[in-house]
Amino acid sequence: MRHLALALLSLVLLQPGNAWAQEPDGPRIGLVLSGGGARGIAHVGVLKVLEELQIPVHFVTGTSMGAVIGSLYAAGYSPAELEEIITTTDWPDAFEDNTARRDLSFRRKEDDLNFLTSARFGIQEGGIAIPAGFIQGQKLNLLLRRLLIRTAGLESFDALHLPFRAVSTDLVDGSEVVHAKGDVATSVRASMSIPGVFQPVAVDGRLLVDGMLVNNLPIGLALDLGADVIIAVDVGTPLRPLGELNDAVAVADQVLTIATDRMAEIQRQKLRDGDILLTPSLAEIGAADFERGSEIIPIGEAAARDVASRLSRFAVSGATWDAHLARQRHGAEEPLVIDRVEFVNDSTVSDDLILSQIEEQAGKPLEIAQLEEDIAAIHGSGTFQRVDYAVHQDRGETVLRVEAHQKSWGPQYLRIGLNLEENFDNTSIYNLALNYTINPVNSRGGEWRNELQIGNTIRVFSEFWQPLDRESRWFVAPGISFSRTTVALYEGDDRTGEFSLRRTELGLDVGRQLSNWGEIRAGIRWQDGRAGPLVGARTFQGTEVDGGGFFLRLAADTLDAADYPTEGVFARATLAALRDSLGSGADSELIQLQVASAHSFGHQTIVLSVSGVTQFGDGIDRIENVSRIGGFLNLSGLDRGQLSGAHSIVARALTYRQLADFGVLNFRFPVYLGASIELGNVWSSRREISVGSAILAGSVFLGWRTPLGPLYVGYGVAEGGQDSAYLFLGRTF
Repeated sequence: MRHLALALLSLVLLQPGNAWAQEPDGPRIGLVLSGGGARGIAHVGVLKVLEELQIPVHFVTGTSMGAVIGSLYAAGYSPAELEEIITTTDWPDAFEDNTARRDLSFRRKEDDLNFLTSARFGIQEGGIAIPAGFIQGQKLNLLLRRLLIRTAGLESFDALHLPFRAVSTDLVDGSEVVHAKGDVATSVRASMSIPGVFQPVAVDGRLLVDGMLVNNLPIGLALDLGADVIIAVDVGTPLRPLGELNDAVAVADQVLTIATDRMAEIQRQKLRDGDILLTPSLAEIGAADFERGSEIIPIGEAAARDVASRLSRFAVSGATWDAHLARQRHGAEEPLVIDRVEFVNDSTVSDDLILSQIEEQAGKPLEIAQLEEDIAAIHGSGTFQRVDYAVHQDRGETVLRVEAHQKSWGPQYLRIGLNLEENFDNTSIYNLALNYTINPVNSRGGEWRNELQIGNTIRVFSEFWQPLDRESRWFVAPGISFSRTTVALYEGDDRTGEFSLRRTELGLDVGRQLSNWGEIRAGIRWQDGRAGPLVGARTFQGTEVDGGGFFLRLAADTLDAADYPTEGVFARATLAALRDSLGSGADSELIQLQVASAHSFGHQTIVLSVSGVTQFGDGIDRIENVSRIGGFLNLSGLDRGQLSGAHSIVARALTYRQLADFGVLNFRFPVYLGASIELGNVWSSRREISVGSAILAGSVFLGWRTPLGPLYVGYGVAEGGQDSAYLFLGRTF
């Protein structure tokens, strides 16, 4: 009976993946990988050399980036696969919380079309609320989930292909947290959560941040696992010299580095004779230089090759090495079949509304690409701080758990923005805007948007947007606005005066969202207002602009960026029908059209666009409907609004190329060099419209994507010799 029990125990222990049972003939080697941000990519180079020398690893411990690389290796990835992951991942995008524009809801795309910044501050009791980290980790979470999906459902990290441990820090009491079980991706995400940069991670009631604060080089942890020999790789950031400690950021970083290195030194003192410490020469590599992966990996290789003679003592060959690789490699694995789906939603939005956007996954193999696409769409509504998933085992069932967490600093948000245009002659336009939005207002995803703008245009606007069905396709949107705009008057090239156009408008719209790429809406509008003369407008007589009418608008937007797009289409067509029966004094129709299409060829982008206005009926001479063109990229060289008429067309060919890209991680501020050719004019009647009467214009410019929006410094010239320099902040087409 005793022999039978031992035989059964042997069969259990020899199952693939149970690395604890695979006792080697030689010493058990513990690999310790430190944190260091992008510097941790050097770990991949070390692994490449270890495998070239046929040195088996039996335990892996890691902190921060060391936990990322260590978990992937323990999950069965080869060094070649790790190198491919590192060098092909779009790291700036991975650290970007904002959903890719193609996945945003149409309403969020509309937010991009004004001159407001993308940053939204929360408004809560006590004042302004901000996130607990600059990066919430939405895309990073999904990347780790995808790479570590084969670890889903494991009860212990000992069940990985190699036993693994990660280290994080309890933000409440400052204690060290060792991750030995639970969800691997969540543990790794907690281990790399740099305080103030990444949002802390909640695990089992504890709020966790980067393990570098307490143990950036977990040597003792590998010893606790039973390692006979330690191979430790320290890629921690070195201290800055005196000459670099000249600003607050550098000083704060130095303080953190000192504390981290002090803790690492305690761990280094645990090394014994025969243990090996590698310190790759990464002096020129910063913690945020993830895009330099192809440079960093060879540095790790060089560090390992420098001590190859010492490492070779632990090499194995033949069947022993083959058996080790068989344990460590993941091999072909069956896809996860989902038996059941759980949903966790802590927002005020109804479960039905969110679940309607998720493709059914139960009863079939997990489709990660589809799930990520659905999650991106939900996150693109702007309501949620994090939308995540995990796979776990529950009483023999494989369960997909989807979680939607509302923004902790919402649902009331404030955005600010600045728009300016200066041609250093006749045009100086400045506008400051505030946007206050409550999203969501109710369980059906209602949204109340309010805007205040002061400057050349004074505007107050409020709209309540309410979806009507489970999928948020149909909606109703009542709104009210007041505006007062100063408009310049021209006679030829001479500016002769200004008048003000004041309007109060009340409207009721109904519409349908066309997936996330477009919208069609119709409504009825009433307005009350007046146009009156200002400085120098002696020949201009005041006039009422009262009345009402109907409108219809179709819009589509697939641009990958609202400013400096590289691909996609934007189109908007509006029909406004003023009616005498609604107080307009005459029946007339106005059609507005805007179309832009972006195409890229390598690093060069071309945007072709056309905009125009035409009118029909008896009221085409109403002052509020007059089309005005002129200004940067709108017949460059002319003053803004210099030409006016009932009908207008401007066609443009715009091209630009990125010259430089400043910033780190997802905080990027690229600079562009561009030029444009424009052709257009205004006409009093459609019979006058012709190519021969159009004005040719063009421009050259430097552009910069800034936190406040796109900035342009340019020079334009128009047919006839009129030219102008421009400083422009805001949207241009």
